[in-house]
Amino acid sequence: METLQPPAHLKSRRQKEMWKRQLLQNVKERQKAQESQTPFRIAERSLQSKVATPDRPPVVDFTNLENNPPEVRAKLIRVELSHDLREICPLFGRTDDDWSKRRSIAYIHSDIEGLIFIPNPFTESAQRQLIYNCLQKYTQAPNSSSLDAHYEVPAEGVWNLYTKSRRCASNEDDSQLLISRKSRSNNGQKIPESADPYDAPSTSGQQSTSIEKDPDIADIKSEPSLHKPSELLHPSELIRKLRWVSLGYQYNWSEKTYFFDRPIPVPEEAAKLSIAIAKAVEGIGYRQDDGFRWQNNYKGDNYAPEAGIVNYYQLKDTLMAHVDRSELNMEAPLISMSLGHKCIYLIGEQTRDIKPHAILLQSGDVMAMTGASRSAFHGVPKILDDGPSFLQPGTIDENIPDWDVYGEYVSKARINLNIRQVNVDSSST
Repeated sequence: METLQPPAHLKSRRQKEMWKRQLLQNVKERQKAQESQTPFRIAERSLQSKVATPDRPPVVDFTNLENNPPEVRAKLIRVELSHDLREICPLFGRTDDDWSKRRSIAYIHSDIEGLIFIPNPFTESAQRQLIYNCLQKYTQAPNSSSLDAHYEVPAEGVWNLYTKSRRCASNEDDSQLLISRKSRSNNGQKIPESADPYDAPSTSGQQSTSIEKDPDIADIKSEPSLHKPSELLHPSELIRKLRWVSLGYQYNWSEKTYFFDRPIPVPEEAAKLSIAIAKAVEGIGYRQDDGFRWQNNYKGDNYAPEAGIVNYYQLKDTLMAHVDRSELNMEAPLISMSLGHKCIYLIGEQTRDIKPHAILLQSGDVMAMTGASRSAFHGVPKILDDGPSFLQPGTIDENIPDWDVYGEYVSKARINLNIRQVNVDSSST
């Protein structure tokens, strides 16, 4: 502090003294703010900072174990999947030589109870197909999205309208393609544009309004609910505003629960993938001495995918610490699949007052949150500008002839698909 000199434009002694007092006050305020922050928040801020700080947790790399420092590597434990994912579900892709060498490999961390990590079990083409589904299929009605409360989105969804405009090279003033803003939020429900009840990214640098402060809900960002009804937008303007789409049971924001009287099936492909993962992680646990310190005993045959969310992250988006607790069933695994750009994922315990662990997630990686991790605080503080080459535009995919449009989108984005069981398993009651 003593070595800092006042700016050259401050000439008088009084100005220099005022500058010093203000500098001291700013330091005290920063220290006070840091003292009041939880360990989880400190970890979030340190990972978002461009400058490494002593508070930054090491980032665990389950895919390349040699990238971890020795003290972290010692806590990573290889476990065996109960089933070969590609064998029980063809949606992961065909078996090849690479997969044959690692078909049963998964990992746990001795300090993260209940979290099971499966390094990318998908083929490159299977990843592209899942991205296609998340953008083209899952954005359509009856699935609701973060845009629905604020814009008059057609039943075919904003993505399909966007691709139609690309194929037709239509004029931006084409009234059949333009989407109007709604004058008020949907049926009085406070539905944020950039958040959802469980996992939804918030947009950095965007003028936002907090809808409702709740420690159990992701950081909620939204545009004001009142808009000019005459304003029209082209789908190319909206596609990067899409933050989430809900699958299966839709969420009632007012009551903080699901609309149980409006059952919508989870899309078949997403359901089959999550059931296969639930079966593969059955019985996995952390052995200690002659027994298990924890073990996932939830039977995969009983797993019922009933709700989910597709998150669409742009490169500057973040997901603040939260817990998924709207489901009646907290015993069934929460299944999460990552696509596109890498990210840093934080997971702690049942309170923000415990320092979380940071994990590197790459395209195709799968996590199953079981046991204690199912009710742990978690979030995504940073998206990395690093995506795989096989998802870039210019890639040839015979199953997706217009892949360039999808590749252009995902070259600047991360997609997360997560599925959960909502109701209690009838066999356990």
